[in-house]
Amino acid sequence: MRGKKLLAAPLSVLLLLAADQTAERAARRAGQHGFHGLAQAGGAQGLLFLPALRGLLVQVWLVRIDADLRAGSPHKALRHARQVLALAPDLAAARVRLADVLAYNLPPGEADPERRLAWIAEGLGVLDDGLERDPTAALLHQERGLLIWSRGLAYPEFEQAFGETCGQTTLEAGVEALVRGAELARGEWPAVRAATIGLARRGDQRLERACAGDAAWFTAAADDFARAAAYLRELLAWSELAPEALAVDLALALACQEAAALGAAVAAGRQIDLSGLVAAVRGARAALSASPWAEAAARARLAEIAVLGLSCAPEDAERAAALCLDGLAVVEQGIEREPEGSGLAASRALLAREAAGVLARLEARMSSGQAVDPNLLQALRERCAGP
Repeated sequence: MRGKKLLAAPLSVLLLLAADQTAERAARRAGQHGFHGLAQAGGAQGLLFLPALRGLLVQVWLVRIDADLRAGSPHKALRHARQVLALAPDLAAARVRLADVLAYNLPPGEADPERRLAWIAEGLGVLDDGLERDPTAALLHQERGLLIWSRGLAYPEFEQAFGETCGQTTLEAGVEALVRGAELARGEWPAVRAATIGLARRGDQRLERACAGDAAWFTAAADDFARAAAYLRELLAWSELAPEALAVDLALALACQEAAALGAAVAAGRQIDLSGLVAAVRGARAALSASPWAEAAARARLAEIAVLGLSCAPEDAERAAALCLDGLAVVEQGIEREPEGSGLAASRALLAREAAGVLARLEARMSSGQAVDPNLLQALRERCAGP
């Protein structure tokens, strides 16, 4: 037995050395022909040496990449990442790891924006080559979406160059890829969650554009929030992981969808009904109350949505009053939970001003002899008086 152990150790070392030499040769060939071209070439089958060991060896190289990065050697990690892809050009995980090193680990060390762009572009190219080989690779679509979106946020020069080349913002293109990945990987929690986050962020951006004057974006924003809500319902049905947080996200998506739909209706000259938004805001209020870690940003966002709804139908005083009261309750609960650090005072002041205007309209109706719910009037007066 002892002899077998002594024999096994040098044998393992020899296998790794042989694999290392094979990876070096494969990487050199890839450098000559391009990774995508190498994979398509007739000699690509030569890379599939010892198929039973290939998966294990790829894992060994992935561990080496992580060790290189922890040791502060990104260029050594790049060499090993290129070797992994040369050994396994058909494995999505190998492409993702190389793309990560190129687009995330190397750019921060470059002072020259052009060199940063070159690394990111090469990482994106590695993923695009993989998608040419297999357009149904959900992991590659997901990684592509995250790479485009996150690098656009981190590096303005990439945002600008991408827009000039592709005619889209990095957010628009990134979300398209994330949604494609989610559709191909239905049932995979991380892929669907990533698409949900992207859709909500793009919906927010489109809603901001619409509110800034381009009303055509209202419909696109409503579509994004509707799709995000559909994904969130799926996530809630699949898993018990953080249900309160998912419920808050779903409630906010539905409220944003209703507000965007109202804006689209106003732009099209259609009849406005605030009842859908009132119900959505009330649902969001319940979700936020049930969530022990609901962030102040979510409460502030709900206040913004309530104000947007009020601007769409100022004459619907009773439903407007309900919007104000629910919005103020949500904001005040956040202030109560974090008296010093919530940052919600501005949201409360904004809603209080809106509530004062609604109160004035209701009091005018009452003065003219129209019926007004006295409880509604009393609640508005108390809220406008402040805490």
